[in-house]
Amino acid sequence: MTSKLTRDELNDVVATYGKSHVAHRMAAELLAAMDSEPVALRWRRDDSDARWTYASARKMPEFIAAGFTKENGVDIEYLYAAQQSAPVVPEEKPMPNTLSMYAVDAVAAIAEVRGWNACRAAMLAGNEPVSRAYKLGQADITGHNG
Repeated sequence: MTSKLTRDELNDVVATYGKSHVAHRMAAELLAAMDSEPVALRWRRDDSDARWTYASARKMPEFIAAGFTKENGVDIEYLYAAQQSAPVVPEEKPMPNTLSMYAVDAVAAIAEVRGWNACRAAMLAGNEPVSRAYKLGQADITGHNG
């Protein structure tokens, strides 16, 4: 039995499961793959062990017009660009209800949430690392003090 997932079924899976669930991530990748178009193709004759010949996807209409089809004994494979990995940024932590905590626990909980969210904001900002290292001044190590 062969079954093909439809776009509606994949959208239902995405809507049903949370972002951290594996089914959500798999369905999202399949949806992205459905929308992708080939960036190149490679071909060779079916009856030989010849090396593959590569061409950009823009040349595809020319190949088909010239009779380069599977029906004519030409093995064609379409090549797709690899999906670029998205940076993983954790979800924002909400501020806890500190009224039910001891004062020390409340301060620690607030500090944790603020630190978490500050790191998250830095990840989202995506700034370049510091380009110039801080250097201490030259120290006189000859043993003379003055």
